[in-house]
Amino acid sequence: RLMINFLHHGMYPDFKFQGIKNSYGYPYRFDPNSNEIGRKIETVAEEIKRRFAMQPWIHIKWYIFKKPVAFWSWNNVQGKNIFVYPVKNSPYFTRILFKVTYIFMRSMHWLILLLGTFGMLVVWAPKQKMNTTNHSVIVARFSSLLLIYFTTIHMIGFPLPRYSIPLRPFMYGMAMYGIYFILEVTRKSKSKISNVKNEC
Repeated sequence: RLMINFLHHGMYPDFKFQGIKNSYGYPYRFDPNSNEIGRKIETVAEEIKRRFAMQPWIHIKWYIFKKPVAFWSWNNVQGKNIFVYPVKNSPYFTRILFKVTYIFMRSMHWLILLLGTFGMLVVWAPKQKMNTTNHSVIVARFSSLLLIYFTTIHMIGFPLPRYSIPLRPFMYGMAMYGIYFILEVTRKSKSKISNVKNEC
């Protein structure tokens, strides 16, 4: 049942049923054929296939490009702000430190994701190009595989951003690795240029 719902609820582009604004986050509740579609795996697969045939470009964009972005988005989709369910009180409502850290992390979110994605890719560069130990490369590559795996899984199903929250420490680590890679490559380039000048 969870697998059926995961596939079924993730088939609606931009989390909406036929673009209806009020259906955002819960498109399956607005679909009159929802019960029939979600009856079993085969009916879900058949409906996804039918929708791809009817609107191929819209669904290709949704599954290949928009779902990874949605999965890692700051937006909660099914909830308000950083909360999934309504809360009466929170330090984020009253304490200045919490408010400042919230604003900082929200403003830095996409930059961190870009650096993290970069780190996920460059960690597979040949080890001899990096001044790192075998152990650190193994750990970084494991983190990269973990992030790639869960992102790919949610490209198939329902890419709610809250599912990416437990993975964000790994993404932050990949962002640091991306920064390290840039600094290391820059250092080596400067060193080569300096050596060439000295030889001249």
